[in-house]
Amino acid sequence: MTTIQKKSALAEPPKEAVSRSSAPSLVLIHGDDDYLVNEEARKIIASLTPKGATEFNLETIEGLASNQAEAETIFRRLFESLQSRSFFASEKVVWWRNTNLLGGGSTATASSVTDSLAALNDLLKAGLQPGFSLVVTATEMDGRKGIISTFQQQGKVAAFKVHPYKQQENQASALLFARETASKLKKQIEEDAAFLIVEMAAGDTRTIASEIEKLAVYVGDEPMIREQDVRVIGSWRPGGIIWDLPDALAERDLGKAMRALANLLFLGETPMGLLFALIARTRL
Repeated sequence: MTTIQKKSALAEPPKEAVSRSSAPSLVLIHGDDDYLVNEEARKIIASLTPKGATEFNLETIEGLASNQAEAETIFRRLFESLQSRSFFASEKVVWWRNTNLLGGGSTATASSVTDSLAALNDLLKAGLQPGFSLVVTATEMDGRKGIISTFQQQGKVAAFKVHPYKQQENQASALLFARETASKLKKQIEEDAAFLIVEMAAGDTRTIASEIEKLAVYVGDEPMIREQDVRVIGSWRPGGIIWDLPDALAERDLGKAMRALANLLFLGETPMGLLFALIARTRL
């Protein structure tokens, strides 16, 4: 049994891919950060598929259902996929992607869905066919469902959670993610530049990755991404923490701060949200 709990979205970077022989055949990945959830899923799927794998080694089933009829269609496809072997590949990975049927919503708690989950749980307990693996990414998860225990006991569960009341931990993790993303692109990033990107992206990992990829192209052969580069081509995420006001406060520039404040209030930012942004900057 392998269980991984990540206390923040980026408390620790995802593990490197393991060998096919040691990889679990049942994997459940869930959490608030869909970018990290899906990146982890792709890494695990790569570890489960053999070298030289083709499209026949992987079957993806979209798991989002808005009603019982859609849920029944999803389960039918899932059972068919788990019980039928490809003519062109001896090993098969089924990715049940971004399902909401493991949560507590009205569709997920319908009697037909509950029955289908119970049948799936029985199938998993009995064991998949040799060479078969199931990777599940879930947008919602109710830990009381029996199938969750089956994944915990017989496979691997990974959670990517963002804690709303641990802003400093979340920000530190996002900064680490920004540095690691830059490093993968063979770039270094100034601390102030990383901090600015995290603020502009409101800690959203998908936006951070996108911004750093854009900056890596912008700086070209330069090994370092600097704060001025971010200010030239960076873009802030709607609803995120806007950096002009905290910067003006840090510079003790009253005129700049008042202009930034007026602009942010016009854009719909709440006074309380801006206050917390200033408090977070002051603490740092």
